Order: sequence, then structure tokens, then C-alpha cells
Amino acid sequence: MKSTLTWLKEHLDTDASVDAIADKLTMIGLEVESVHDRTKEYAPFRIARVVSAEKHPNADRLRVCMVDTGDGKAIQVVCGAPNARTGMIGVFAPAGTYIPGTGAQLEKGVIRGVESNGMLLSERELGISDAHEGIVDLPEDAPVGGAYATYAGLDDPVIDVAVTPNRPDALGVEGIARDLAAAGMGTLVTPAIVAVKGSGACPVKVRLDLDRPELCPAFGLRPVAGVAAAATARHRPPPDQRPGRHHQLRHPRPLPAAACLRRGEDFGQPRRPPCERWRGDTRSRRPHLSARPGNRGDRRQQRA
Repeated sequence: MKSTLTWLKEHLDTDASVDAIADKLTMIGLEVESVHDRTKEYAPFRIARVVSAEKHPNADRLRVCMVDTGDGKAIQVVCGAPNARTGMIGVFAPAGTYIPGTGAQLEKGVIRGVESNGMLLSERELGISDAHEGIVDLPEDAPVGGAYATYAGLDDPVIDVAVTPNRPDALGVEGIARDLAAAGMGTLVTPAIVAVKGSGACPVKVRLDLDRPELCPAFGLRPVAGVAAAATARHRPPPDQRPGRHHQLRHPRPLPAAACLRRGEDFGQPRRPPCERWRGDTRSRRPHLSARPGNRGDRRQQRA
């Protein structure tokens, strides 16, 4: 079970350091496998503006970019990304930097006869996703010269806890925070549950087909519209969305939007009743949902 320090502190009011928290978790039986702090790894990466992007004199698919990293001095970079253009804001890595997504050590070099003193990075080179069709394209209000890790929320330590089968309550951030509070590491914070008002009648009928009603004492349903297109295509964050904790805690392979929504809540509060989702086209083939005990021969469809 992984959690960033900031996410943990949303459920735990504490001034304890990440090392103190890790030691306490191990002491109370929740063994910490690792604490991964990428602050130093991302420290060299700065938010930069491309002052100019001209065609390379000796290569059709390369551009010679002059990059401003906030100190007023333009740095020359040879870039092969198709979206490199004058005026865009991206992420710059100077020569001598370790590139986490590829494991390469960036060196100053000459590409097709033109000197290159750094690199404009893609998400894959940053190690936050598999996207490498182009370099990172930040919104216009991104602070030029600022640290990209701070801007994107990637400077947050990640705590990885080994959860044993008898501790399902620790499969969420709230459960870990509860144990730390009980061990004297702070005060448990229980966020208020804000009701989300629905609109219109529910298009799905629900039938509780139970001989023993106590097997399913409650059943809730919430139709969510507006995610159908993103659920069928691989989810890719829009340019103005900062990566934050989701890129730190999950494999960089993009997930459908509906799966991201459900999994995010699972990691936060795992002790609530089981949550399942249905796609709209599935509902159209079945006029209602039926809750019943399983029968021999039933097959459960695995969902992301």
C-alpha cells in the first residue's frame, strides 16, 4: 500500500517527519518496505519557455530551440519533438542531469553539427507516464524558472507499506492514519462527507433478488455521466492538469478515467462497502441490475 506524505497528512494531523512516521509504522506492525523521495532526482528540472524554435539546418525533423529558464540567459537545445514551438512552456534538463525515465546521463553534445546544451523532456523521460509523442506542454501560467517537481506535486515522499492478509483496514490511507493516531503520532482527521445532489430520475432499475435479505442489507447506485468517452479511450491528463500523487503511486501506464475515479476512492477509504461500476452500453443490454447470491457456474468479469 503506497501513500504520499501529503495524502497521509490529509487524514492525520501531525508534524512528524517521514522518517519518524516510517519508524512508527514498522514498530506497530505495518512494515515499511521503502520510502521513496524523488526530490533530489527532480531537482535539476526547471520550467522553461521556448524563446524560439527554428528548423535545424542539417535535419528536417529537428529544431534548434533557444530556451529561457528564468535567468534571462537563452540556452540552445536541439529538439526532435514535433510539438516544439516558439512560445511554449516545457520542462528543461541541463547537461549533466540524470534522466529518470530512461536511465541516461544527459551530456552536452553536438547534433548534426549544432551544439545542444540540454534537453526538453517528455513525460516518459520524466518517468511520470509512457507518453513520448512530444515534450511536456505546460499551461501559459506555469512559473518559468520554477522547479517542475514543486509545480507538479512530485516532490512528495512516497511511503510503501507491506500489508499482511489480516490487515485489510490498512489497504487505504485512512486506515494507516488511524493506526498512527492510536500510536500517538498525531490526531486522526475525518473529512466531512459532502452530499452530491443528483439531477433527474435514475435510468437504472435495481432488483434485490434475495431469499435472505440480511445478505445485502443496503444497495446504493449513482449514475455518472460525462466520462463515457474517456472510459473507452486511454486516459491522458490534459495540459493544465498537474501529475500529482496519482503519477507517484501508480504504474505510469494510463488507465481509463472511470477506473481512475474508482481506484482513487479505494486507496483513500477501503473500509466502505464494495464498489463496482457498469458501462452505459452494458446497462443498455440489461434493463436492470440484480443483486443475488452467486450460483455455481457463475463467471465474474474482471474490471480495471
